[in-house]
Amino acid sequence: MRLRELVLGLDPDELVTVVHAFADPQLRTRAMSEVLTEALRRRNEADGSVGLALGPTIEEALRTSIRRDPAPLAQAIYPVIGPSIRKAINAAIMDMVESLNRAVNDQLSWQALRWRFAAWRAGVPYSEYLLLNNVAYRIEQVFVIHKDTGLLLQHVAAADEVVSDPDMVSGMLSAIQDFIRDSFDSGDSGSDLRSMRTGSRTVVIEPGRHAIAAMVVNGVPPAEKTALLADLVDRLHAGWGSMLDTFDGDTAPFASLRDLFQPLVMRTADISRAPAGEGSGRTRWPLLLAAVLLLALVAMWQWQGHQHRVQVAELRAALAAEPGLVITRMHESGGAVRVAGLRDALARDPEEVAGAWPQLQVAFDLKPYFAAEPALAAARIEQLLTPPPGASLRIEGSEVEIRGEINRPWVERARGVLQTLPGNWSLALGDVRWQVTPEERRQVLVRAIEEERIYFELSSAELGTEAVTRIRALAARITELAALAPEPPTVVVYGQSDFTGPRDLNRVLSERRSAAVRDVLLEAGVAPEMLVSEGIISADDAPSARQVRLAVRW
Repeated sequence: MRLRELVLGLDPDELVTVVHAFADPQLRTRAMSEVLTEALRRRNEADGSVGLALGPTIEEALRTSIRRDPAPLAQAIYPVIGPSIRKAINAAIMDMVESLNRAVNDQLSWQALRWRFAAWRAGVPYSEYLLLNNVAYRIEQVFVIHKDTGLLLQHVAAADEVVSDPDMVSGMLSAIQDFIRDSFDSGDSGSDLRSMRTGSRTVVIEPGRHAIAAMVVNGVPPAEKTALLADLVDRLHAGWGSMLDTFDGDTAPFASLRDLFQPLVMRTADISRAPAGEGSGRTRWPLLLAAVLLLALVAMWQWQGHQHRVQVAELRAALAAEPGLVITRMHESGGAVRVAGLRDALARDPEEVAGAWPQLQVAFDLKPYFAAEPALAAARIEQLLTPPPGASLRIEGSEVEIRGEINRPWVERARGVLQTLPGNWSLALGDVRWQVTPEERRQVLVRAIEEERIYFELSSAELGTEAVTRIRALAARITELAALAPEPPTVVVYGQSDFTGPRDLNRVLSERRSAAVRDVLLEAGVAPEMLVSEGIISADDAPSARQVRLAVRW
């Protein structure tokens, strides 16, 4: 027991509890129930295999439950399929009522008399023959129309059908749809026009999010065809939804819609196209007149819409042709044409471009950018690189040539600016004349002042005529330097003697030489506060040691 306790790390009572837990089914079941749901959740998150493993078991359980008692399952799914069943039943009842109404309306027409004679010859009851002819139908054409623009995406017609202008018909259908929605819309999303009736033909309209489909039926359209049209509209948005959302007027990507809607126009039953009797014509002419007036109104409305679209297209082309304007999006919102894109600061004002179409209300949202068009690039360079007076720029390709009188700081700044612009711009120096900047002139004056030397005879502090002339020239340079500098400099006049003779005498001689030069500078107009005189003794005994030199200090 002691050895078992040491090996297992459990005392005898705990070991007995563990053994009973594994041996007792109820204890095992209770332990597994505490972790089973968490284990299934983690396993399903890891590889999704729980659904694959439980699928066959759940399917078999459903089959067994349905065979035993289908009522609970029917009650569970009724809230889902119940509305669809009611809708289908209502549609079928409406189709039957429409057929009966048509039969009653045709009782006293020439068509009804022909049907009675044909039923007598065929040996069938008139009611059966009447029902057969009223239920017959023929889908003649299908129009697929873009909802926002009213443009025809695809048109499918029966093989022997005489087709008028499909684009005009689609435009009229779209205009009528917009007219009904704007006139009677109460905020309900289901306020779209769903059907129209003219004579024996019915136009069934199925609206979608981005497109509508209109089916022209000669006769009474059955409910299954109407449901099929709705299903095809759903398939249209599922397969071509992204192209419909970004539709820009190009209908080429929707050529394959013909294969999708072609089965609708297959002949399903023959119907008579014989003219109605005189009584029918007398009752229909006011409707025909109203239809003509409505079509005229719609045509005028459609023409105005067409003119508006043409003007918007012309505006877009004009804006796109302007250098420095990039149009990324144009759409209509709130009665205004909203234009988004990019605009260079040097480009023409887009409001001025839009002024050519005063009928349009245009709002712009343009972000700034640098355009690479040569004309704008040249204008931008001339604006940034203002040449000095007496100089001019010439831009050819990606090279900027400067001519005339310039200075070196301007050249360095111009090269730095060209490096920051888009493109591979370079600066070329043509026929130039270099200007001297104030800083360069100050450096020249300082160098000339400090390099000047005034020499004296041995043991003398007297200045000759030539020396006085040179000192006066120095005074002119000092005065010019003071005018160019931010603050007047200090000019130290060093009088110097050689080391021959007594040291005290040499010091006095050097100070006299410095004072002599300083006096001439003062007479020549140099400000006294700028001059400082100082005498020094040189360690050289050459004649060049007997001199006066100047040093500029700031």
